[in-house]
Amino acid sequence: RMKQEALDKRKEEARRAQEENARAMRADKEEKERQVTAQKKSADEQQKAEKAKIAKEKAAEFKARQDALAKEKEEKERMKQEALDKRKEEARRAQEENARAMRADKEEKERQVTAQKKSADEQQKAEKAKIAKEKAAEFKARQDALAKEKEEKERMKQEAL
Repeated sequence: RMKQEALDKRKEEARRAQEENARAMRADKEEKERQVTAQKKSADEQQKAEKAKIAKEKAAEFKARQDALAKEKEEKERMKQEALDKRKEEARRAQEENARAMRADKEEKERQVTAQKKSADEQQKAEKAKIAKEKAAEFKARQDALAKEKEEKERMKQEAL
């Protein structure tokens, strides 16, 4: 009977030990599953974070490219405007220069006309003075001839007496 009790006791201990072992194995399995789930979750979150980081970087790169393009466009516009303004200024200067040259030409022509008129007037005056001098000389010569003739007549008249 004691033998049987000892046997039963060992059987019971073996059953308990097996149950304990099964419980420990289940707990181990559950712990491993929890770890795997946690690792998976962590990996998913890391992947999400990585994707978000890449998306943010791409967005920043895109914005930088857009900004650079806008700046380049602005610069081109500014240079185009500057070139246009420069051409306008050059055209305005050329027009001014042309107007100045035309004015100078007109003034020079007017000076020439004035000088020619003055020269013609002086020539006319000199011509008139020359003619007047010649007429006066002719008149004096006639007067002298008349006086000489009168004198001659007078002398001949005296001689005849």
